[in-house]
Amino acid sequence: MSSKFFETAKVRLIRGRAFSKTDGLNSNAVAVVSEEFARRFYPKGDAIGQQVLIDTAGEGGGQWREIIGIVANVKGWPLEAAEDPEIYEDFLQRPGAAMSLMVRTKGHPDALATGLRETVWGLDKDQPIARVMSFEERIGNQLAGDRLFIQMLGIFATLALTLSGVGLYGLVAFTVGLRTQEIGIRMALGASRRTILGQVVGDGMKLAGTGAVIGMAMALPLPRVLEGLLQDFRASGGWVYLLIPALIAAVALLACYVPARRAARVDPIVALRYE
Repeated sequence: MSSKFFETAKVRLIRGRAFSKTDGLNSNAVAVVSEEFARRFYPKGDAIGQQVLIDTAGEGGGQWREIIGIVANVKGWPLEAAEDPEIYEDFLQRPGAAMSLMVRTKGHPDALATGLRETVWGLDKDQPIARVMSFEERIGNQLAGDRLFIQMLGIFATLALTLSGVGLYGLVAFTVGLRTQEIGIRMALGASRRTILGQVVGDGMKLAGTGAVIGMAMALPLPRVLEGLLQDFRASGGWVYLLIPALIAAVALLACYVPARRAARVDPIVALRYE
């Protein structure tokens, strides 16, 4: 990071100072940490002035740096629910083979691309420029894989819900067919159509409820399993555990209602003759 990074990125400085031009290779090694880093590792509020060891594997081992500032939390990944601790290093103190240049503009970012290239090549005509993009494009690229993953999960979830609804409908319809004589006898003895409708729907919903409870119980550990398998995965949205059972109940109710309505319309005389 350079001395103007936090100002350009609009990352608020909470305490201490940001990097300056005096922070170079020959000066004291410094670092800026996020608010979450200071809260987690220095709960007493004494992060400023402390030494932190940054692992530089493959570059001669770790290096101690003095914490000179604390900045607001920034999400390293757009979909992260949790705030991860962050450490910022000065590019002048640890230069790399490649770097990214961030520029803030009041106009459309695409209109600035040509000027940026000309400015960089004016300083060094052999300097390669990989790509110029807006922050919206960069975030979109980061989310592309997640969007595809979510879409695929949505397709498979919809397919599973449809198959379960069709299967429940077939089971209830088959059961109604087997109970045609029983239903005719009940109606001949005075059972109302509403009673028959409620009984058939109730029996079907009991089956759907049992399956839903078993499925939700098996799904409860999945977020922790995915957190262990997928990097930067954070389980969020407890409302899902309320929405999914409600959706399953709606599909099950519809699947049970159609054959139940057919059963309620059975003619008792015809049903008693049914074999």
